[in-house]
Amino acid sequence: LPAYIFDNLDHEHGREIEKDYNTPPQFRDDAYALLKDEFPPDYGPMRWFCFGRKHSGTDPHIDPVSTDAWNTLVTGYKWWI
Repeated sequence: LPAYIFDNLDHEHGREIEKDYNTPPQFRDDAYALLKDEFPPDYGPMRWFCFGRKHSGTDPHIDPVSTDAWNTLVTGYKWWI
């Protein structure tokens, strides 16, 4: 697969990336924001910015703790399998 970039938003540079985006109203009630202190410090990041080009993507996987994501396409279409 062509490159697909995952960038952890739980670091300082993540705040810079977030300045360019708004969370859609449907996703503003974030249960993880309420629970983040309940997870151990070594649990790992829970917020990601992902970027890929044509024909990029990930291998089939299960997200941590059965989490969900919202996605945006700038152009084109995406096939979910």
